[in-house]
Amino acid sequence: NPVSSSRFAGFRWSPWPYAWAACCWWELIAVLRYRAFDYAGGDLALFSQIAWNLAHGSGWNSLLQGHFLGNHANVLAYAVAPLYALAPSPITLLTLKVFCCTFAAIPLHRLAARWLEPPLALCVVIAFLLYAPLTHAIVFDFDYEALSPIVLLWLAVAFLEDRRRLFVGMAVVCALLKENMPMLVVMAGLLGLLTRPQKRWWTGVTACAALWCVVAVFVVIPAARGGHPSLYWEHYAYLGASPGAIGAHLVAHPADAASRMWRPEAG
Repeated sequence: NPVSSSRFAGFRWSPWPYAWAACCWWELIAVLRYRAFDYAGGDLALFSQIAWNLAHGSGWNSLLQGHFLGNHANVLAYAVAPLYALAPSPITLLTLKVFCCTFAAIPLHRLAARWLEPPLALCVVIAFLLYAPLTHAIVFDFDYEALSPIVLLWLAVAFLEDRRRLFVGMAVVCALLKENMPMLVVMAGLLGLLTRPQKRWWTGVTACAALWCVVAVFVVIPAARGGHPSLYWEHYAYLGASPGAIGAHLVAHPADAASRMWRPEAG
C-alpha cells in the first residue's frame, strides 16, 4: 500500500520519538539526582526560591538579600511563577529545562530538513541530542539560559520561513530570559536588515531588542539593586571603574585586556 508505506517512512524519519526518548531519560535522571541531593551548586536553590516567592507575590530573595532582578534580568520568571504555584517543587524547573532542551530537536529537524534528506536530517537531530554542551546544560542545576535552545531554534525557523508573529513571540521570550539574550535578536535583526526587503520592519526589530538590552542592564538591574550599578561592572572592575572606563581601556589597551581575560581575577 503506497499510502501506508509513505506514512511509515514519515514516522521512520520523524524526530518526535527521539525527542520524547531523550526527554524521558533526562527527566528520570533529573528526578533521581534531586532525590539523591546530587545538585551541588546553588542555582537550583536560588531559582526555586525565586519561583516560590513570586508565586506568593514577592520578588525578594533571601539568598541574594534583595530583589531577584538585581542579580540578572530573568523577567521570564514572572511567567514561570504560575506554573510553579501549581507544582511547587524544584523538579518543576528541572522538567521545564529538560523539555526546552530536548524538544529543541523539533525545530532543529525542521531546519535541517530544508537542506538535507530525511536520514541526514535525523542524524543532525541525534547528534544534537548527544551534543556535550547540551547535555551539560541539562545536567547543570538550573539557569534561564538553559531554556533558550527551543526558543532560538524556533526563532531561526520563523526567520527563514518569514513568519513574523512566531518571530516576534520567540524574540520576546528570548529577550525576557536574561539581559544579554536580546543581543541574539539584534543579530537576527541585522541579518534581516541586510538580506530582506522589509528594511523598516527589521530596523524596528533590531532597535527594540537593543533598547531592551540597554534598559535591562542600565535601568532594571540597577533599580532592583537600590540604585547600585549592575554586577557586570563589578565583574570587570579590573578593566575600569565604569562602563566608559572599561570601553576606553579595551580600545586603548586591547592586548592588556585580552591577557587579563585569562587571569584568575577575570573569573
